[in-house]
Amino acid sequence: MTGSDEIPVCPVCQKNDRVFKVSQIYQESLSIFNKKEKHPTLTALLENPKDNLGLPSPNSHEFTHLFTPPAGKTDFIRPIHPDIIMGVVFAIVFFLVYMVYAQMPQVIYYAVPVVVVAIVIYSILRKNAVQSYQESIAEVSGPVFSQEHVVEIWMKLYYCARDGLVIEPESGKIMRLDQMKPYLLRGKF
Repeated sequence: MTGSDEIPVCPVCQKNDRVFKVSQIYQESLSIFNKKEKHPTLTALLENPKDNLGLPSPNSHEFTHLFTPPAGKTDFIRPIHPDIIMGVVFAIVFFLVYMVYAQMPQVIYYAVPVVVVAIVIYSILRKNAVQSYQESIAEVSGPVFSQEHVVEIWMKLYYCARDGLVIEPESGKIMRLDQMKPYLLRGKF
């Protein structure tokens, strides 16, 4: 790539005839409902039915959201430790078992074994649940880039319609479209 406006070659298909600027796709998708305005990028993006895009209709908000620059930390939800979730669930279950016992004491013989089995199953699956929780924490932790930095990088991204990949020409990184926002905010995907 020699000039700043030159379209990069996709590292996967080794072509650039189906590569479009992400910011241009987004801007045109915002004005898609204006029938008088021309949408050359969107028309070119969607003209080849052989592309395996997996994209929703350009008339949907979901389409626009895919190409939107990230707005900041609001895109991430902090995970909750599985022990806290199960503690709340078991507290509710124990309360319900107590209420059943208060009303119908003979049912307790059926309810207690079910609760014990649930605790045993959670104990067996706990290691995987905690590991998944720790991976989620690692994914959302770390530095968050400034909004100016994020938009600056976003303006340089390209989308290959043939492969359905986002390309960052400066670093040569490629990613799926759903990985773009986490990458821009945290520098990882």
